[in-house]
Amino acid sequence: MDKYRELIKENIDFDLLLQGHPYDQETLDGYVELMVEVCCPRRDFIRIAGEEMPTGVVKSRFLKLNHEHIAYVLDSLSQNTTLEAFQQIVGGPIETGCYLPQRVMLICNSEGKNMKLMPNRENPTDSGDFIAGTFLMCGFEGEHFTSLTPAQQREFEAYFATSGPEGGDKD
Repeated sequence: MDKYRELIKENIDFDLLLQGHPYDQETLDGYVELMVEVCCPRRDFIRIAGEEMPTGVVKSRFLKLNHEHIAYVLDSLSQNTTLEAFQQIVGGPIETGCYLPQRVMLICNSEGKNMKLMPNRENPTDSGDFIAGTFLMCGFEGEHFTSLTPAQQREFEAYFATSGPEGGDKD
């Protein structure tokens, strides 16, 4: 894992990114760790936007990311934390759920089931229900959305680690 971590940091010019985005170190660290996990797979497929993709394909794409790609994402996210941006991400009107005390919000398409979007995860607040289509998680402080901290990323990654509404990969 350390070898991939160093390769990814080199590919994205991590130190240069930090110079340009000094307040985003936790976010950048989280991106690097996510990319490392994809490059050190435990599964043959990864679900991206509701579609199962071969891990090798996703790994190859992640290893091609460079400084400009990550800087673009950071800049876009800092400018696009509006309801319209979230609606675009989930593909329709949004529905939210809140996790306290972590101050984390789940945002999904409120019409996902009616649109017959692919089931993504079991609804953690109602085991008889599921989240349909793409969803995202973000923090919130007052009236502003924020990035998840690395600890929150790990917590909710583990929380949603199963695939599909039927509990998926519980071995």
